Amino acid sequence: MNAKSTIGIVCRIVLISVCWTCPGAARIAQAEAPQHLPADLELREDGPQHYEVTTVWHNRDAVGKATGKYVMSGLYTRGLEGGDVRWNDVRIAVFRDPEGAVADTLFQETMENFSYKSPEGVADPMLFARLPADETRHLLGTLIWDTVAVEAFAWTWFDKLEMNSLYRPAEFEDSTVQMADWGTLKMQGLRLRWTGESTMNGEKCAVIQYESLVNPIRSVGMNGRSLYWGTILVSLEDKQIEHGTLNEDILINRPPSGDSSGILNIQREFTFVRVHGFSGGAGE
Repeated sequence: MNAKSTIGIVCRIVLISVCWTCPGAARIAQAEAPQHLPADLELREDGPQHYEVTTVWHNRDAVGKATGKYVMSGLYTRGLEGGDVRWNDVRIAVFRDPEGAVADTLFQETMENFSYKSPEGVADPMLFARLPADETRHLLGTLIWDTVAVEAFAWTWFDKLEMNSLYRPAEFEDSTVQMADWGTLKMQGLRLRWTGESTMNGEKCAVIQYESLVNPIRSVGMNGRSLYWGTILVSLEDKQIEHGTLNEDILINRPPSGDSSGILNIQREFTFVRVHGFSGGAGE
């Protein structure tokens, strides 16, 4: 028997062995791993819950060249009396040279102890009217929108998710959202998937991934599209979000201005990180 024949026989034996053993292994794995997230797990908030929230915002032109950069950060607190949430220590770092060092960091006085009920308060246009009437309004607004989005993606359909199966919320198939006075975002095609378990901050967590790739944007004199995706780690002990991300790529067609084209590409990286052992702050 030559070497080629020997290799062929070995491969067939391995293939037969796999066919015999895999069904049993699959049954064992299915028996050990839950296929649904626990429907009876309730969000436990025995007191204020604190999160460090950060957004890195890049402006780019049609070919990807950086034209602007901002970094927004702040302390977000939920679980307050009456169901309120609150912002403190919000700052905007301005980079006049997107590839260089920060030029200025601006403390946002308006956002100090800025509170409202979430998520219902975000639907009130008067909430955003409380923000500064300048170029920072939309930057600060995204902190609020992104935060409530991550919370919604973590909790709204939690008990609907099955291991490694896509879930498509019917209410996100065709839903138009008014983004304060900036314009509208037509949300469609949201997909969520529970992909497994991990550990964060010493707690066992469900790993939830989400994405939405076709979302038309309309504003005064502009139109475009948004696509976003991210990963959220939800504690299987108290249902708190231990860590969350939201990445967004926005392409906008706007009237040309000066030597710039009419294409603006906004890329945003949002992180939502739970802070354990927080020693207190404003209003506590």
